[in-house]
Amino acid sequence: MGKGYMTNAQICRYFCIERTTLWRWCRSGYFPTPDTYGTLKRWKIETVEQFEQNNKRRTDSRC
Repeated sequence: MGKGYMTNAQICRYFCIERTTLWRWCRSGYFPTPDTYGTLKRWKIETVEQFEQNNKRRTDSRC
């Protein structure tokens, strides 16, 4: 993907999950927490790519 940031909507589309699932993953420590800029929450693309590589077996079945 490259450099930049992803929103929660983009992450949910990418992994085919609901928003509540994303936040549940973050609270449980399964998924990295976002960076906060004021009231905005964003994930670094590198962080999402690293998560995907570390959890390759679980994310292979994306929709």
